[in-house]
Amino acid sequence: FKRWFEFLQASYLDNLAEIRGETFLPLIYRRVAGFYQHFFQQPVFDWFLPDDSLLALVLYRLNQYNFKDVSNDLLGFTYEAFIERIARNQKGHFLTPPDVVEFMLDRAGYTSTAIIGESFLDLACGSGSFLVHAARRLHREIQTAMASQSALARARMFIQQVQEKLVGLEINPFSCYLAELNLFIQVLDDLSLLWNHGERPDIERFAIYNTNSLTMPTTVLASEYKATAT
Repeated sequence: FKRWFEFLQASYLDNLAEIRGETFLPLIYRRVAGFYQHFFQQPVFDWFLPDDSLLALVLYRLNQYNFKDVSNDLLGFTYEAFIERIARNQKGHFLTPPDVVEFMLDRAGYTSTAIIGESFLDLACGSGSFLVHAARRLHREIQTAMASQSALARARMFIQQVQEKLVGLEINPFSCYLAELNLFIQVLDDLSLLWNHGERPDIERFAIYNTNSLTMPTTVLASEYKATAT
């Protein structure tokens, strides 16, 4: 956001070669898609067409906040606040409070360094509350278990584990988008570390799937895949 705002502040003459008559929105979409391709392969925001001045204002406001220590499903709580109660009842969209999430993870045994390499499955992940807390625990345990290794090695391990081991199923496509964004926020610090050392991790997408877990296809239910899941 900071770099994008600096780009907006630059003179149009300095950037004509790059803009070539485009509006800023498609340009920034392409830039962000370079970090996580799956975000803009989905028609989730087809209804939202802000002008350039509104986009610049939104990014400017967001840049004033520090999202580094977001440990809860902040996106989900914000989204829920704008949904009518009746609509939430119809969709079953209610976020689990953070303390309850932590309690349930403890009861499920998702604790200690034993969780490294283990799969975590949320059959109705919503905007990703359980996945966010699971990712935070996973990060903490990787830091402990790999303390003797380099920070780069720990970062690679965490990103790989979040991509491959944290799995969410959700019937609401917009909630799927929020869950992916929540996981992306969790790996940002580690991505930044690798980027600053010349590495470009390939994150095509996280394992969030838009589906109804109560009506899974027979081919899935009859699968012999025996991954450990929580």
